[in-house]
Amino acid sequence: MKLKHLNIAIGLSMSVIFLFCGTKQNNVPLKSSESSKDTCYFTCDSLQSALKETLSSDFCFVKSGYFLVVSNLSQSEAKGLSENSIGSALKCFYNDYFIAKPTELVTVFLFKDDTSYRFWADKLYGDKDDLSRFGYYKPSKKVMLMNIATGSGTLIHELTHSLVRYDFPDIPSWFNEGLGSLYERCSFENNEIKGHVNWRLPALVEAIRKNQYSSIKTLMSTDDETFYSDESALNYSQARYFCMYLQDKGLLKKYYKTFRDNFSSDNTGISFAEELLSSNIVSIDTEYKSWVLTLKQ
Repeated sequence: MKLKHLNIAIGLSMSVIFLFCGTKQNNVPLKSSESSKDTCYFTCDSLQSALKETLSSDFCFVKSGYFLVVSNLSQSEAKGLSENSIGSALKCFYNDYFIAKPTELVTVFLFKDDTSYRFWADKLYGDKDDLSRFGYYKPSKKVMLMNIATGSGTLIHELTHSLVRYDFPDIPSWFNEGLGSLYERCSFENNEIKGHVNWRLPALVEAIRKNQYSSIKTLMSTDDETFYSDESALNYSQARYFCMYLQDKGLLKKYYKTFRDNFSSDNTGISFAEELLSSNIVSIDTEYKSWVLTLKQ
């Protein structure tokens, strides 16, 4: 999996948790047709025992919902990250948003520094070429590996992919990455997750002002290869802010569920956007571009 990232920062307040990250995931999560049974209570004893035989003695283990967090941070630090990042996100995503839940345990490695992150990514999975310094999701192995020294925000982008994989297996790349990127900088409050403006905005604004912008219709019609092409940075930005545009109108959850439940009738999602916004895609695009230009970073 080839990934590229920008810097991450994190800020916490007592009532709202803000997460900031920049993540580009240049491949698509694997598809799944498995059932949506709740696997929150499956055991992780065998996996934990196997990992203990491989990892050094400074690693600790924390169970968090459908995830086993494995870290060479202290036990208290790992538990705090599990509760504040993973736990909070799970409450939000399963609050009238996602339905199907993971049917397999997902392992989340939180490495305390770049050295241990790179060492164990290589030793455990043979990943060393073009390795992101921030982290990545490896769907085929059901694992996420994070260099947590760069910040905890990147967890939410990858966590989104790991959950959507089960809830919306056929999700197109533009929407999958749009959602993941939206939550690169987000807040949790009252079991709701909300994306905020982040570092991806300037590239999109510049493209609009220089007439180098492709339409929303074009974006929504892209296949995987096209989305992850040389123009992927702009595609990520455009997809992220279209999701944020829907969020701003209070329609993102409804759009997600409508698209998921009716994917077979329109695998681009264009008709659902037109229906929910009561407008044609050309007019939507015009309004969207004007909205983008009002945003402040």
